[in-house]
Amino acid sequence: MKIVSINNLKPGMVISEDVFSYHGQCLAKQNTPVTLQLIEHLKFYQIASVSIFPENHGDRNSSTMTAQRLETYSQRIRSSPEFQRFKTDYTKKVSFMKENINNFIVNDEDLNVDQLLDETLTLFGENSTTISMFDMLHNMRQIDDSTYAHSVNVALICRLIGKWKNFSEKDMDTLTLCGLLHDIGKSKIPNEIIGKPGKLTDSEYEEIKKHPVIGYNLVKNLDIDQRIKNAVLLHHERFDGKGYPLGLTGNEIDDFTSIVSIADVYDALVSERVYKKAFSDEKAIEMIQSGEYGVFNPLLLECLQDIQGRIQEEMKRAEEQPMLVQNSYVGKMIETVQ
Repeated sequence: MKIVSINNLKPGMVISEDVFSYHGQCLAKQNTPVTLQLIEHLKFYQIASVSIFPENHGDRNSSTMTAQRLETYSQRIRSSPEFQRFKTDYTKKVSFMKENINNFIVNDEDLNVDQLLDETLTLFGENSTTISMFDMLHNMRQIDDSTYAHSVNVALICRLIGKWKNFSEKDMDTLTLCGLLHDIGKSKIPNEIIGKPGKLTDSEYEEIKKHPVIGYNLVKNLDIDQRIKNAVLLHHERFDGKGYPLGLTGNEIDDFTSIVSIADVYDALVSERVYKKAFSDEKAIEMIQSGEYGVFNPLLLECLQDIQGRIQEEMKRAEEQPMLVQNSYVGKMIETVQ
């Protein structure tokens, strides 16, 4: 391994030692491939140099081992009584949201956002911590991938990020509603486009891109926080100005919308859809960092990296304790059956 200055760091190099900010936050883990966005991320935190592996370095078995650990860990989570309760409650909440959104759009009934929020918050219960909620959502994605389930997922991820950023309870409630309603405009897009198993045509993609404006028109007259309306309209904007519909940049995008944006892409990547397989959490974060889905606020990428590290620690712990999964974040032991 060798030390390389940040100015000489090149895409394709591989980080050989964890990189930390001056405040002790992990910015890049060992074996992370260097991308243009990662370089900008490190510059943002004023990192002067990093340690990289020799050019021919590579652990061919690491991806396979990670996948095996993840499957073993997931099997134990799915067999736990906590997950079975979460699954039942989650399914009810998704159905509740679908019914209320459809009644609002089709039957012109009032949209009770307070009730939507209350129903969603009951999902936290025993899973109020970051690692526990991500455990549950990861395994629910193998069961339900509808637009409404995606919105519930994004709402929960947004709330966890808000908690990580020390938002007030009121702001976390607003942020949760941002996630719940961000894709409401998709309810007006034809199902044959939303659920198309193959690649979208140019005209179909342009139709999909209308959903933020459609959604904003649906909620603009509701008596709700303006930040919720902004998130509906602007959640496809990107930090570098290459998003839509307005092409906003950097600080023109408020924090709430930025959080919804990254939660939206993250959940879409790790969920299986009719047109693609699900990516692992690790691969999803790598793809987001590489800029494949636009440039995001560096501080929010830091949050996802932190979560990823905790998930890896829990998988390793599950592998080392085959008869017991210890969830120290909720302070109890979950017995599992092999």
